[in-house]
Amino acid sequence: MLHGTIETISKINKDILYKCYNTFYTPSNMCIVVCGDFEPEILIKEIEKRLIKKSTIGDIQRIAEKEEKKIVKELVEQKMSVTNPLFTIGIKCEVGDQFEKVKKHIAIEIILNILIGESSETFKELYEAGFLFNVPDLSYEFGNDYAHILISEKSNNPEEVYKKVKEKIKELMLNGVPNNDFNRIKKMIYGEYIKEYDDVSEIARMFLSDFMKGLNSFEYLEEIQKIDLNYINDVLKKNFKKEKMVLSVVRK
Repeated sequence: MLHGTIETISKINKDILYKCYNTFYTPSNMCIVVCGDFEPEILIKEIEKRLIKKSTIGDIQRIAEKEEKKIVKELVEQKMSVTNPLFTIGIKCEVGDQFEKVKKHIAIEIILNILIGESSETFKELYEAGFLFNVPDLSYEFGNDYAHILISEKSNNPEEVYKKVKEKIKELMLNGVPNNDFNRIKKMIYGEYIKEYDDVSEIARMFLSDFMKGLNSFEYLEEIQKIDLNYINDVLKKNFKKEKMVLSVVRK
């Protein structure tokens, strides 16, 4: 069932709202990240003054449906009022080892940039042919029991972009990731990680996001040094499988 529809919202009443509020909106289920020029001890005292004393109702039980390994269907289309078709290529990934999440995240970032990043041959070809207007948004989302890759942009021919991406993945799997591309993109991503520490709001966002996943943000700077070409090719073969790929398109 789709959530957020009239049917599902109509079932929400006052008792459900209060139950959700009293269960989740408690200090024991909260974390705060503060970045800037301040005295930690003073700030902690000020935060404690403002915290509402609220007893917990026990351990919070989060119930989630088990994610299937296979895809539901390869093509999903919707009709909406859009100027140009919007597309997202999704790839279901292996969840992997808890202790390898950071390293795998970096490896997928490197692969995505080699595959269809701003400096890639694939992007250049699609842009010059008029199939892409901008560099696609590339992301990798993961949790304890799910992981997926998303490639999103506008295109007047999403099917052609999808076809080209699959062809490039097949080529990389067959021949391996080029060493020159690997070294260049790895250095670029390392530089981007360093730049994130120039912005206090970005530091706060990064630390909070990683903390929620049970990760230490500083691990990224350490783990990127351990990644070699063999590891990249292994991650490519395990996580960019054609039978796990889907195309979602929104068009007029």
